[in-house]
Amino acid sequence: MNYEIIIQIITGHLNGKSLREIAAELDISKDAAANVIKDWKNGKINFLQNAIPEESFIIDLAKYLKKAGITFEEIQMALVQIEEWKDMAFDTEQIASIFRAFHGIDPNDIQDIVGTVTRMKAGGINYSELDSQVTELQQEREKLHREIKEWEDMI
Repeated sequence: MNYEIIIQIITGHLNGKSLREIAAELDISKDAAANVIKDWKNGKINFLQNAIPEESFIIDLAKYLKKAGITFEEIQMALVQIEEWKDMAFDTEQIASIFRAFHGIDPNDIQDIVGTVTRMKAGGINYSELDSQVTELQQEREKLHREIKEWEDMI
C-alpha cells in the first residue's frame, strides 16, 4: 500500500470517519484500513505519530461536528482553538457547541467572538445553553425586523 493511501486512511480516521467510510472512499477493504490504523497506533507507521495523544479527542470532536452539520472549515477553526480551550477545561461538547453557534457568522467577526467566549468561560457561563441563547437572539432580531417593516409599511 502506498504512503498516500496510508495518509488518507489515518487522516480519515482522525476526521471521525468510520472504517467502512474510509474503505469505500479509497476502494480498499475495511480490514486493510483497520490494519493501517492498528499499525499506526502501535508505532509501526512513523508519520503523523504526534496526533496519537489527541486521537480520541480529535475523533470525538470531528464526529460530533459532522453530526451537527458543521463544515470542514469550521472544524479547522475549531482545531486551531482546541489546545487553548482544553487548557481552560472545555470538553468536546462545549467546543462543538461554540462552533455550532458560529454557523453563518462573518469570519471577520469570529476572532472577536472567540475572545468573548473565552471571557464568558472565565465567568462561568454554561455553554450547553449557547445554542438556545443564539437561537433566541436570532428570533428576537427577526421579530424586530418584522416590526420595523410594519412601521415602514404604515408610514
